Order: sequence, then C-alpha cells, then structure tokens
Amino acid sequence: MTTPDGHYVTNPNRHKPSRALPWIIGAALVGLLLCAGLFASVLGGGSNDNASPLRPITATTYNPPATKTAAPAVAVTPKVSDFSLDLKITSKQCFGSAGCNLQWKVGLNLVGSVELRDSDTWSITYEVRGVEDGPQIETLTVTGDQVESWPGFGSTRTKSTKVTAAITRVEKVGL
Repeated sequence: MTTPDGHYVTNPNRHKPSRALPWIIGAALVGLLLCAGLFASVLGGGSNDNASPLRPITATTYNPPATKTAAPAVAVTPKVSDFSLDLKITSKQCFGSAGCNLQWKVGLNLVGSVELRDSDTWSITYEVRGVEDGPQIETLTVTGDQVESWPGFGSTRTKSTKVTAAITRVEKVGL
C-alpha cells in the first residue's frame, strides 16, 4: 500500500515473520550433514591405515595374462622383456612451427610368462623419447596386478615428432 506521494506504508496489524526460522533450518541442515557423514563412514568401512599418502593422478590399466596359474613357489624376478608399454597422448597443444606441449599417460602390459605375486612390489623405470630436451626418465610401480603411474609432461620441436616409451629397468622395491 502506498501514499499519494509514493511512500510505502506498512500494515501495523500484519504479523512479522519469526527470526528463529533461519536458525531452526540451519540446525536441521547441520544435523542432516552430520548424520550423512556418519552413515558414509560406516558404509565406507572407516579409514584405510595402509593407504599411501601419495595418490596417482591417473591410474593405468594392467593386463595380466589370459590364463592364471598358481603362484610359483620360488620368487622369479621379471625382466624388461616381460613387459611392454603403451604411451597415450592425453593432451596436445601446438604452436605452429614452435612445436607442441604434451601430456601423456603410460599403460603397462605383461607379455612374458612371469606371474607377479601380490606380496611383491616392482619399480619399472622407462624412458620417454622424442621430447625436446632429450629422453625423460620416469617410473611406475606394480604390486600384483595394481599399477601406479603419474602423467608425464614434455614438449616437442615440431607437431609431427613421434613420442615413444621404452622400459629400461625392472627392480624389486624393498627388501
């Protein structure tokens, strides 16, 4: 309701909304979030004390042999020839004749007859070739059929330069 000169007039008989309503809604939301967090921790099984503080940015796939046999009684050390790498370019930004900035990830394949035990962890070192400043040395870790790797970054001199990866060393981690 307005007066002839355009001012608003409030109705003194009109009921004002309670100021407690936002507090009640806020308390209900906080209670709901606490219950949801408790429910999620119960379903999730709690924390994993064995979790590594370092988490890979990307996870690559590991392709175990098609037929799985019983683990050998004697631990066998895998060789470089027991694995192959698949290098996949995940991002490529080129600058005309100045070359390209690349991001890649590496997939690991088991091609030999060696079976990796879940109790052993292996460090696989490889070289990424074709990048501008010479080969880059990178490492991934394998435990059983789980592979941890991180994305690689580099640049090439031209957009037609082929980037490849080759394993240079396989060694057991720990004692």
